[in-house]
Amino acid sequence: MNARVSAVRSCLPRCETCGREPATVFSWFTDPDRWCEPRSGAWKFTGTCTGDRETYYLAIRGHGRGFLDSLSVRVEWIRHLSEKRWFDLSDFLAMLARFEAERNSAPPRGRQVAGTHRQLLERVR
Repeated sequence: MNARVSAVRSCLPRCETCGREPATVFSWFTDPDRWCEPRSGAWKFTGTCTGDRETYYLAIRGHGRGFLDSLSVRVEWIRHLSEKRWFDLSDFLAMLARFEAERNSAPPRGRQVAGTHRQLLERVR
């Protein structure tokens, strides 16, 4: 891992599941009792520890295609996810708010997120 990637990862909050590794993806987990229903799961920011349990994920950062790489990419992701029967925008935004709160509680390091989830909503509408 090069120094730049390491610096970006070090400024990310810890995984909501294990609490040890940096979060690298936004993961959606199916509610097993309601798997076929609309809006039937939960979003979390996670690391690699959940790779075998998540139903869907998107990279937080990723060569211009990660969710936080730009506001235009975030808008694209929200539009794409909105086509999914199981997608719940309010749950996704709640996860983003938790993610921002975790980022803001740590000393600032590395590149900051360009725009907030409120700005994202304004662009999608």
